[in-house]
Amino acid sequence: MGRSLMTSMNLTRLSIDSSCSDFVPEYFPELFTPSQILGFKMSTRHVLVPTTRILSATSTTDILCWINQSLDDGATELLLDLRNVMFMDSSGLGTLVVALTRVQAMGGTFALCSLGGQARMLLEETDTEQMFTIYSDRKMFEQRLAAA
Repeated sequence: MGRSLMTSMNLTRLSIDSSCSDFVPEYFPELFTPSQILGFKMSTRHVLVPTTRILSATSTTDILCWINQSLDDGATELLLDLRNVMFMDSSGLGTLVVALTRVQAMGGTFALCSLGGQARMLLEETDTEQMFTIYSDRKMFEQRLAAA
């Protein structure tokens, strides 16, 4: 069963589910109003920073769980920050495609950032790079949201 925690210092809401244990979703504190903080309402923009260095069949369940949970919570802007990922295999790539498809089917947008090394090379070599919106870092994603 999931549990939620709201910290008053940085206003970050953490949703941790025992079946989705390898990640910590981060939300944009500047998007919370006082009534939302008191009511624990969710932002429509969610960011996931996987702690794993390898995106493969053993770690992709957490990403799909996060996607489903975020969509159920009404998120429309999802960013997967891959700054910690050093290696991605075909299962990891397949998970990104499934995530993109699910989010788009719900009318949302799914983006990647901080994609480097072998993971970026895999997207380039499989010609799937153009399927995704890719930002150099999270700051660029936040700037795009602020401009919208």
